[in-house]
Amino acid sequence: MQTCDHAVLLSGGWNRHLSDYSSLQNVLQFHGMLKHVGFHEDNIKVFFANGLAPQAPQHGQEGGDATPAMYPSALKLALRYHVHRLCETARCADTLLLYLNGPALPGGATLLWDADGNGQLDETEVYSARELLRDVSQCGARRVVVVADQSYAKDLVRHAAQLHAASRGLRNVVVMAATSASSATSWTGHWTAPSHRHACLADMAKESDAEAMFLGSAALLNTTVTGMPCALAQGLEGLKGLSREQQRLRHRYSGCQNLSTREWMAAQDDKDDPLDGQDSQEDEDRDDDDAADASSNRSRSENNA
Repeated sequence: MQTCDHAVLLSGGWNRHLSDYSSLQNVLQFHGMLKHVGFHEDNIKVFFANGLAPQAPQHGQEGGDATPAMYPSALKLALRYHVHRLCETARCADTLLLYLNGPALPGGATLLWDADGNGQLDETEVYSARELLRDVSQCGARRVVVVADQSYAKDLVRHAAQLHAASRGLRNVVVMAATSASSATSWTGHWTAPSHRHACLADMAKESDAEAMFLGSAALLNTTVTGMPCALAQGLEGLKGLSREQQRLRHRYSGCQNLSTREWMAAQDDKDDPLDGQDSQEDEDRDDDDAADASSNRSRSENNA
């Protein structure tokens, strides 16, 4: 069995007037950042407006990549089914990242698309904060990272705290929200900046404030978005000419990895006991061994120098 990093990017606008190229740029920047840190393109699902990219020059795309395949955000059932499918199997997803960047309502609901064109909301055209949080509650992913880059994002944080207090179902979830509507665009830029691509989540949290973040467990901040331990990421980031062993360590925490039978069985035990917030001993041993390997490699490099 494999465990992979997965992402769902939800953006666009309520109608053609609210769906502009800046929204597409945000999605492309985030999509490019995820690919850069190791997410496989097939595991990044984009739900954008009516599924059609606004006409614009191509220079806004990171690295000159073609516009990724996009689904209409009006496909609410398909979006939720995809999240459910990733969450229902323990450790199917190592990291599940949700990126929200669209028009929003007080209370944290995200507007999807005015499919019938009548200008009036109905439940199929809005993805409420409670629906999203229920979708990731008791999720079998090792970690769920929600980046809310839109108006009223703090309301999503508030709902997460309320739901977790009642059910303890968000123990593996971290929500990081834009602090205000005016800072929404810069929040995307902050996440996608080259200097932050391999940043520890704890460092990203320092750029937010307490009211703009929900944390199901403090241990969630001790890794990068791909799950690489902070100590290991700090040790490898910025080094030129990575050795084969250093490349192995970096690749081990990005994209997809094979799970051993022992790891898979431990994941099933964790899923059967959703209130157990501790990672399996196998995971802890793996992180400790990798950190030791990285330290050894750094020592050898310094001695050779």
